[in-house]
Amino acid sequence: MKHVMRELNDLLFNGRGIRGWSFGDFARALGATNVSKMASRLARLERNEAWDLELFLNATAVLGIERSVVDQMLSDAEERRRAEFEEWVSVPVPPELYYSPLAGFWLRRPIPEEVTTIEALLEHARGMSRGDCAKSSVALNRRITVWFAGGRETSRTEARPGGVNVPYMTVGGSAPFIMETTR
Repeated sequence: MKHVMRELNDLLFNGRGIRGWSFGDFARALGATNVSKMASRLARLERNEAWDLELFLNATAVLGIERSVVDQMLSDAEERRRAEFEEWVSVPVPPELYYSPLAGFWLRRPIPEEVTTIEALLEHARGMSRGDCAKSSVALNRRITVWFAGGRETSRTEARPGGVNVPYMTVGGSAPFIMETTR
């Protein structure tokens, strides 16, 4: 997906370069009152570090790039993003079992050897969720995750582009992670 966004951000880089503009010059052309802050936002946008559709559209307008060209590029990018997601989500992967013994804390658990079918795995996960605060889930594949609490299935969720469909934790704003256990 990054290469798709790179094509969009190259519009800004090339447009700015042709005019010989610094990020500050570009910010002033956009009418920014806080030039330093806007220059920083433009730099992050151009370097593909932060996406902001409204800023992108305003920036391309200031560069004189026709909106129909921008709209077509955005449409093509979205189509490629969806195609890449469908390709990724369609790759067969083994199921994964997750367990939460207390709120906000998730562990990836090994699937017991005696659990050999999806039905048995779902029943095992259901049993794991019978404790007071316990929850469990089974990522059947990259697309579907089944969630349990209180000894019953509570939902089935489907992965979406840009979303996370398995339990995860963040600590102090860090990237999502899962702790693994051997028991």
